[in-house]
Amino acid sequence: MSSHPNQRCMVTGVGGYLPKTIIHNDQLSSEFHLNTDDAWIRTRTGITQRHRASENETTSDMGIAAARSALHDAHMDGADLDLIIVATSTPDQAFPSTATIVLDGLGSKHAVAFDMNAACSGFLFALIMAESYLMQSNKNHALVIGSESMTRLLNWQDRSTAILFGDGAGAVILSRTASSDRGIIGHCLFSDGKNGKALHDLYVTTPSADHPMGVIVMDGQAVFREAVSQLISSTHTLLAEKSIDLADVDWIIPHQANKRILDRMCTDMNIDHRKMLYTGDMHANTSAASIPLTWWKARQNNTIKPGQLILLQAFGAGFTWGSCLVRS
Repeated sequence: MSSHPNQRCMVTGVGGYLPKTIIHNDQLSSEFHLNTDDAWIRTRTGITQRHRASENETTSDMGIAAARSALHDAHMDGADLDLIIVATSTPDQAFPSTATIVLDGLGSKHAVAFDMNAACSGFLFALIMAESYLMQSNKNHALVIGSESMTRLLNWQDRSTAILFGDGAGAVILSRTASSDRGIIGHCLFSDGKNGKALHDLYVTTPSADHPMGVIVMDGQAVFREAVSQLISSTHTLLAEKSIDLADVDWIIPHQANKRILDRMCTDMNIDHRKMLYTGDMHANTSAASIPLTWWKARQNNTIKPGQLILLQAFGAGFTWGSCLVRS
């Protein structure tokens, strides 16, 4: 039970960061000698390019940049933060946590900071954990970051995965507010371990000298089927629980994994494609960073207006998945 029943947590700032280096589809064949081309990638994924962190650019560096962008949007600074959660599958190192490095980089003095790994669902899981922390305490502001260096996990000779992923970071400021009609309305989160390594749907292989964190291997068809099914199911579950009709949702911000997944969901759920925000064509699958990056782009374009209803959707390895309703 919330300690503040008449309050909610609302997003007061959104920020993002994408590395300067851009790899276009045609470069994958010309420079990385991958057996593919731009037309093949666009048709199967919707992706046209991805960003790649420089050799000396870390997950925490990108997270700090996105955090500063979000803090600026919220007219705040690091000293105002009570909590920092970094959702990532690619931390700087095993420990200390990437979040504590971000904390130091932002000049935060008293914030609690830790990492979370729920793969591509990480941002959504972290957002709900931040909401719970603020609502159960006397704290006011949380920073939730999704930051990923996914290209460091890629086998550039594997066409099934090398075309899909990119690097970047997105962040939001979540603040406790007395407003009862804006903020996070509800959520549902799920995990199912039996569909992870046991079925080899998505896993990381044994580390090597060239890939100390291993490389991504994916059964794309299995992930596609599970993602579509579970995202539709979790959306219906959440909308029914909150007695909200899908037609009343103004915008959907899904995890930017593959345009075909989103198109299939629009078809199966009879959703207007224009409601499904998509920016993955420009930054590919950035795992936990993809939802806040898309939100950031929508903020920059003034797409989302105050008071509109937003549906967040995520699906990731494990498997992990869920949905969240937010009134902007």
